[in-house]
Amino acid sequence: MVCAGNRRKEQNVVRKGNGFNWGSAGHSTALFTGVLVNDILKIAKPKHGARYMCMEGADKLPNGYYGTSIRLSTAMDPAMGVMLAHKMNGELLAPDHGRPLRVVIPGQIGGRSVKWLTITKEEDGCSLKFDHPTIPALTKGGWMEKVKEQGGELIDGFWGTRSLVTAPSEEKSSLVVKMTDDHVKRIITEEELSQHNKDDDAWFAVNGHVYNATEYLKDHPGGSESIILASGADASDDFIAIHSDAAKA
Repeated sequence: MVCAGNRRKEQNVVRKGNGFNWGSAGHSTALFTGVLVNDILKIAKPKHGARYMCMEGADKLPNGYYGTSIRLSTAMDPAMGVMLAHKMNGELLAPDHGRPLRVVIPGQIGGRSVKWLTITKEEDGCSLKFDHPTIPALTKGGWMEKVKEQGGELIDGFWGTRSLVTAPSEEKSSLVVKMTDDHVKRIITEEELSQHNKDDDAWFAVNGHVYNATEYLKDHPGGSESIILASGADASDDFIAIHSDAAKA
């Protein structure tokens, strides 16, 4: 998990805690134990057309209970590792870490991993209720982007300065992945597309082009459920958000 807003130096200004005033580079390592959200959703069978998994915790704020959301396609992809955890480092969660149950979302800002989880539900138009005030590291303007702009290498410890031992990498030309066939000229209406939303007949649209994924369901690395849930409609946002250029090709 990534969290750029966990600076104890600033927290101590509001309320003094234990330990020294570490800054934005503070980090720790933990091993969580739990069950993959993907396995739970397979049993729960989210309704067709749902796009987000919304989560709510027991900590009440002035304007409601703390809650966040992630794309349902992310939650249902076993490779993303989204889990409901009940242990941390081999022991039951401590109250401060979300006992009895918390969400763990690898690769996303820590504020999305709801503690003291009470409710999860799927929605077709859900968005964050209480997002973290800092910019996620990998998005435009995030701290990782700033480090790279200043010549820093995230993997060698020279954050914010160019490494003296590593030559600057050459800029790579952006790869434009072509996913369409110029020989296909058929026009498919939204009404026709909406009829192909079944386990044995799954079509979806990405950027105005329709794809028949029926034969690919059994081979999809993220499982067939994520495709079936998005079938019969425009899946552009989900597809682009979760797939690399290699996967698109």
